[in-house]
Amino acid sequence: MSTSVPFSKLWTEDELPLPEAQPGYAAPRRYRFGKLGSRHVLGKFGYRHRRTEGELYKGRANDTNVAGSMHYLFRAQSGSNSVMDGTDIPKHACKICRTPFSSEKELEEHMRAPAVPDTTSTTIVQTVQPNQKALSVQDDQEIMRPISCTTNADGSETSLVVEKGCDGKRLRWFIQHGIEGLSKKQAKVAIQGSQVFVNDSVALDASRVLTFGDVVLVKSIQPASSSSAPEIEILYRKDPILVAFKPSGVRTKGQFPGTLEASIEQQEGHRYDALSKLDSFCPGLCALIRSDCGLQPPPAISHSMTALVFKAVPESWKPHREVTITVEPQWKKRKRKMTPQSVPLKLMPLGTTKEREDSMQLTTIRLETGTACSTSSICQYLRNESHGVVGDSNCRQEYLKVRRSIRNRIKDKMCIGCYRVEINGMEINCEVPEKLLWSFWDAHCEARHL
Repeated sequence: MSTSVPFSKLWTEDELPLPEAQPGYAAPRRYRFGKLGSRHVLGKFGYRHRRTEGELYKGRANDTNVAGSMHYLFRAQSGSNSVMDGTDIPKHACKICRTPFSSEKELEEHMRAPAVPDTTSTTIVQTVQPNQKALSVQDDQEIMRPISCTTNADGSETSLVVEKGCDGKRLRWFIQHGIEGLSKKQAKVAIQGSQVFVNDSVALDASRVLTFGDVVLVKSIQPASSSSAPEIEILYRKDPILVAFKPSGVRTKGQFPGTLEASIEQQEGHRYDALSKLDSFCPGLCALIRSDCGLQPPPAISHSMTALVFKAVPESWKPHREVTITVEPQWKKRKRKMTPQSVPLKLMPLGTTKEREDSMQLTTIRLETGTACSTSSICQYLRNESHGVVGDSNCRQEYLKVRRSIRNRIKDKMCIGCYRVEINGMEINCEVPEKLLWSFWDAHCEARHL
């Protein structure tokens, strides 16, 4: 049963008298009050609204198993007609689902098996991709987005009117698509912060179903600006090469807003191409070269990375260990065009924390590599050697063995970064954060014992 339309519009109490709900019938409270599903009038009888996304759904849905459950079949009272939209039902039409038939015989066959799907007709449902803002429509299909949208002079309030095409939509979806540039998270935060009003009443339920004619008022919320770019610190400049510090969470390559290359282009007024391959989660120094310089051959660049890993490394790694790792393209399109590369890597352990009963040992390692090595490939190699990087989501078992006070300070952040770059013999350095140093955590544990 679809819950995009309120239950009161599908059935009336006169046509479908409900029996009295007995103790033990009701579904768990979180299903009856909208925590994990919609608020439904049948929740007191055990109904749970679950979205399983069709036959391709691979998640857990054990509570949808109906083995051993009781089934109720409701029949409309004789002589009553459904009044979903105020129109009369055709002569040979089902009074429950309103499906028309050409003859009374077909209608009788339908009523004998109301739960069997109709195999003679096919319904095409147009789905919307998650990143699709404007929905494309054809001919007589209505636009599924709010049309009436007004903002006051100072921009502190935005008023949205639910049109017919958005009747039955959820409040969070309606706000996200009604205000241009508004993200899903911003819409949810606005609802939780009592900044959204529906028909002059504050609305705190993001899954609330809206009806045609509702007026939604959104206060003190501004959409994210796509033109804003983070300020990037430049540590070295010698035309046509720059060395900039890339913060964590910023993508290195790409000409769209928010990437390192786009931010440098906005600051410098020229387009630059990144020579370093740092992943989004990895902060550090990145070398960039101006796109129109035509410098041949490209400069020789080496990177020195610092990482905090689990466990004490073997003695064979000291004073250093030279290995060759395989760098594979991560994206499907690149996998068809690029072949895996073999890249040399030099590992130098700097120190290990003392062995303690309540915490796993941590080791600081310096890794020297060339331009062609990516951070994710280094993390994968260390993970295969049983010395994964602290904060790696694939090393949860090791992470839980670290002392709680250390985990509270790391906060699931990847403990790896690039803090030294050498370009044609010129070294550019920046300070290594304390959280990557074994001596800092050793002193922290000693202080906790005092």
